Order: sequence, then C-alpha cells, then structure tokens
Amino acid sequence: MTIRPFDALMLPEAGRLLAERQRRVRRIHSRFPDTFDSEAEATQLVTALHARPGRTGAAAFDGGRMIAFLLAERVTDMLWGRALWMRLPGMAVAGEDGEVLRDLYAAVAAPPVLQGCFHHFAVVPVAEAGMVRAFFSLAFGIEQVHGIVDLTEVSTDPPSLPPGVTIRQAGSGDREILESLSGTIWEHQVLAPVWGIHLPETQAERRKSYGDMADDQEALVHIAFVDGEPAGLQGYFPPEKEGLPDMLMRENGLELCVGGTKAEFRGRGIATAMTQTAFHAARVAGCRYILTDWRSTNLLSSRFWPRRGFVPVAYRLARRVDDRILWAGRQRTELL
Repeated sequence: MTIRPFDALMLPEAGRLLAERQRRVRRIHSRFPDTFDSEAEATQLVTALHARPGRTGAAAFDGGRMIAFLLAERVTDMLWGRALWMRLPGMAVAGEDGEVLRDLYAAVAAPPVLQGCFHHFAVVPVAEAGMVRAFFSLAFGIEQVHGIVDLTEVSTDPPSLPPGVTIRQAGSGDREILESLSGTIWEHQVLAPVWGIHLPETQAERRKSYGDMADDQEALVHIAFVDGEPAGLQGYFPPEKEGLPDMLMRENGLELCVGGTKAEFRGRGIATAMTQTAFHAARVAGCRYILTDWRSTNLLSSRFWPRRGFVPVAYRLARRVDDRILWAGRQRTELL
C-alpha cells in the first residue's frame, strides 16, 4: 500500500469509491438519499469538495488501484478557531475495513496541526462500522448524532394537546416572540453533561435569526403556548440551495434545525405535541423524510428524538489535539 497526496486526477476513482460506499450504506439505512449511488453524481460531489478553500487530502493505493481517500478542510471560525473538518463526501474505503483511514488521517492531519488546527471533526455514516472503529481508535468520540425519520413509518395524526397548551404556526407578527425563545436551546446546552459553549458575541445574531423565521415563507415554524405564554418552538427548513450538497437531505425532505421547550414547561408533553403537529403538517405538504441532529451528551435530546422515530444515520466525531504538541515537537527535534 502507498499513500499519495490527493490531486484532481484522482477524482473519478474517489467518486467510484464514494458511490460504492453509499450503495453499501443504503442497504442498511435506506433513509439515505439515493442520489449519490451514481458514480457521476458522487464524482461531482467530491470534485466540489476538492475545490473548496483550505482543502487537503490523501489517497491510498494497492497495486495502482485506489482503495481509500480522505479529504479535509482547514476552517477558521469564531466557535472552534482553527479546525480540521472531514465531511461525509470526503472519505471512502473499498470494502468494510476502515483500518487504512488511520494511515490517511496521519498523513492529512499532520500539516494542519503544525498550523494550529487542534479541533478535528469527522462526519461518518453509522452503517460504516469499520470507519467508525478507525476514528474511535484515533481518539475521536461521538459529539453529534444525525438522524432521519421516515414519515410513512410513524404516526402523522394531529396530536391531542396537553391542558392549557396551544400550538400555532408562526407568522409575520411573531418576531418578538421568536426572539424571546432564542435562548431555549443554548441555555440548556451549557449545562452538564453537554457543556456546549455559547459565545456572547453571537447572541445578537442568534436573536435576529430566530426573529427572521417569522418571515421565512419556506420554513415550517410552530410556537407552543401555555395559557398564552410562549413555551417552545420548532423550525423545519427545506434543503439549502447553495453550498456543498447535504448527503443526508432528500429533495422532498425537511430539516429540523430548531426545537426546544423552555425549562419551566418541560415534562408536560409539549415537545411531543409540537413534533406531532409538524409531522402532520409536513406529511400534508408532501414531505416524507425529516433530518435533524443532536448532541450525544444532551440527555433530553438524545432520548427524545429517537423516541419520535429518528434513526441515527451519521455521527459527527470530534477530537481535541493537545496544543502543547507544537513546543513538544520542536523540543524533540532539538534533542535529536
């Protein structure tokens, strides 16, 4: 086996491996879109990923034939700083043994670490057990779970509302109400055992984005009230039309991006009623699949969404590299 830096001439072979991976995954999780079963579509997706800024990659060959590839992006943002992202379209292996990914990760991640990329993320299909094991052995752990529900397999009947609870779709006059609910999720996520960071610098933009849902004609947004007081919300959105295609989203699907109930109103069945209301509305509108994701450390979400029929299909795995490696590595070189 030989490891080579990834280049554009390798794109067709990478597309072939990605399409093979998708067909293998869909035999276990049929909720995955079938779009990328096609080598042509898979190659276009890998090509789009390869063209993104900050991209780095490597491929493994056996006897001149590509047996695995790994593409990663160096991304800098306010939340994670300098980070390395390995996304769903950026990795595939021939067969079910993911061992070779360990070698590819070593080759791909070494230069970014020297550039200060210490947060590493890998999004992998749950069905690719060999890939998951390979990243686990590289000190990655599950941080985020992506799940899909097939609305033909769950009840989409309108719910029976708990006493004192009303649920209605948000409208243009609900900006202030939606903004007032903008802390519902992060105020819970900062607690044990999630300890998910919330940056105060993002608060104003977060409030605005919640308020903007009031005027989003393509979104399906419901607000729950208890005796007239806002108690929770859920927001479902169609596939993004720009950027890298989402390998988990179907054309007739929706993504649940916002969902939460204020702490003082939990335990009354409000979230269940909001979910059932949305499932009914989505099914009436012709939607079959809904995608969402949750932190694995969020005890409420990680139990609630699977009970509503969301089947985990992909993990976001995370690793934090000790930043002291920069001076430790230099020290080793000096000692040698």
